[in-house]
Amino acid sequence: MKISTSILFILLFFQIARSQTYYDIAETISDWENERVENARNGITETIQMPLAFRCYGWGCDCPMYYIGVSPCMQEGPFIDPKIIDGMPTESNSMGYSYIVTGYFTGERTQYEFAQEEFYSQSVFIIQSFEMNEEGENTLAPKILDTTAVFSWEKLLIGKWKTVSKNDEKPSVCNQIIFKKNGKFIQKGSEKLTGTWQIKAKQIMINTSSQKLVIWEILSLDDNKLLINDDGNKILYQNQ
Repeated sequence: MKISTSILFILLFFQIARSQTYYDIAETISDWENERVENARNGITETIQMPLAFRCYGWGCDCPMYYIGVSPCMQEGPFIDPKIIDGMPTESNSMGYSYIVTGYFTGERTQYEFAQEEFYSQSVFIIQSFEMNEEGENTLAPKILDTTAVFSWEKLLIGKWKTVSKNDEKPSVCNQIIFKKNGKFIQKGSEKLTGTWQIKAKQIMINTSSQKLVIWEILSLDDNKLLINDDGNKILYQNQ
């Protein structure tokens, strides 16, 4: 019996559209966790939803108690150091616990000593909310719900930054931009912007004292160069 091309296409579409489960990506979960930790170290806070297991008793080893995964009876992912919140059991049992947690990695790692001078390195994870995981093998893969980039302004943006190009052409006037600590004062050319400012995703948002909201889209940023989109103008600043 022949199956029509349309039916094959529909079956392929639903296969692609099916949400990935934890077990679909389990082999790469350690790399995924390392990337989240590295991002956190670089000032990027990612709100994560993922399965977390609180292992059961009876393993016969002095292992850490928490790891990314579904089953509390068998390690499925890297051990981590979660900061539990009210309502979560502090002691395990013969069955253990399986959660879906929402929170973020801090970028820090703690050392868990399981034998003399032997350690597990665990990433620190701040839990903001949780629910019991009842999905079993259908548990969805970890996902990033939101990203907030909070860069170290004291390292990156203190100093005198001068425009070196505007819309890919050298400007006739070299404006100067000055950033000071904690975002309390910004001077851009002759325009002074006082107030508070922050980075969220890929934007600098400045709430000025005159209630004016200024938004710069960040196109790229490193220790020495800041490329922004300022109301349609692409401006490159370089730390002098």
